[in-house]
Amino acid sequence: MKIVVGTAVSLLGVFLLIIYFNFFDIKDTRAFSTGDYRTIGSGNWDDVSVWEVYDGENWSPAMEPPGDGVRKILVTNGQNLVMTEEIPLNQLTIDEGAGVSIESNTIKISKFKNEGGLTCNGSLDLGSSILEGNGDFMLGPTAVLRIGSDEGIDKKALAGNIQMTGKKEYHKEATYVFNGTVKQHTGNALPAVLKNLVIDNASGVILDQQLQVLDTLMLLKGVLATDRFTLLLGNSVLHTCALISKDGAISGNFNFWFGSQNASQLKFPLSDGATQLQMAFTSDLPKYQKGMVEMVYKEGVPDDSQKSPFEARQVVVAITDRGYFSAMLSNGSEEAWFKLNGVKETVSGKSEITWDLGKKADPVLVGVKPGGNLSGNEEKYKAISNVIYGPVPFKNQLVVRFYSDFKIATSLQLINAKGKVMQIENLQVEEGYNQFVFNADTMIPSGSYMIQISNPSEIHTFKVLCEAGQQFTGS
Repeated sequence: MKIVVGTAVSLLGVFLLIIYFNFFDIKDTRAFSTGDYRTIGSGNWDDVSVWEVYDGENWSPAMEPPGDGVRKILVTNGQNLVMTEEIPLNQLTIDEGAGVSIESNTIKISKFKNEGGLTCNGSLDLGSSILEGNGDFMLGPTAVLRIGSDEGIDKKALAGNIQMTGKKEYHKEATYVFNGTVKQHTGNALPAVLKNLVIDNASGVILDQQLQVLDTLMLLKGVLATDRFTLLLGNSVLHTCALISKDGAISGNFNFWFGSQNASQLKFPLSDGATQLQMAFTSDLPKYQKGMVEMVYKEGVPDDSQKSPFEARQVVVAITDRGYFSAMLSNGSEEAWFKLNGVKETVSGKSEITWDLGKKADPVLVGVKPGGNLSGNEEKYKAISNVIYGPVPFKNQLVVRFYSDFKIATSLQLINAKGKVMQIENLQVEEGYNQFVFNADTMIPSGSYMIQISNPSEIHTFKVLCEAGQQFTGS
């Protein structure tokens, strides 16, 4: 019995080896039939020299490019094709490492005997074309899908690039690139959680669904607007998402995880839809180098009186012409605090704002002066911190916000380069965040101005720029 079993196992091993060596070559082991096509080079679809055809036993140079009636077409690794004609297809497969660019208006992919569709494991550039027909669309984990339609990709296949009525699978491991030439919507067919997202449209892209990006968000050009949705970057302090920016930005609401992998790279290009700024968060202490920052964008001027109790921890971190960004720390140290490092204008004219993450410092004692009250002496503390102002440069109004550790009489002044006070306001500030908006009803010249915030204990001075010929209008 042992001899028989041993012989059987040995024969099975030989049989499996024969199968492997005869069928597992990438080009020759697939289930091809007579008349099927595959590529042997790169070029245009109608260039016969890039094709070979199967005769049932061997591959031979094709006499004509594949067209109507061809059942199976394979674009092999390393080959790239451009389709400019509206060619009817049954079954098209794009290998990993291969690519197809479609430049025709439509491509119809139909089933034959209930089989057929497009399977992509390589690169597929759709441009503004429409894929239609009753075939299936299968996007694999190694694929790169470039979406050019202004309506993106639609779950019901009623609009956008992919309007095939068969089964559709969009793998979360694939890379999705929006590279249209007019303002695009993403559509609602993206996986809710995906690995890589690329924005490469100077006209901008609008999010149409809740979305989480795990590995990489690349902003090559254009603004990614989250609209009423929230974009989540990463999924924990151990798995953070890299945000790579060239000429792009984010507008809207997004949450990003940070940890040891990206704590030194928390720099974000933000946009209000018209102007851009750079936002950065830094920390020197490991205790504060992990957690999540929840960013929110709102139109208009910050209004603390309208905040709900749930928004109490939302700190305004940037002020623009159209609105403002606020941020809240969560999932990290409970004592973590935003401390403003600085606001400056870059060479390109954009505002750059840096916030440090750390523990809130106690008020600083700066001296003691005689007082007329019953205590005999009055201690002087620096009360004001986190002075944020904007927009930078400002036009018709300048919003100034700051934090005060206690109630104190405070003076705010706008001073021109010659030292002339353009506007002065005397306030009784409250403990917590305070805000003032400088408005005027006269034309002021362009140039440098100073904001001065002072009380009996301290003076804070900041340089701001005004753009030429703008009207300071009263509110």
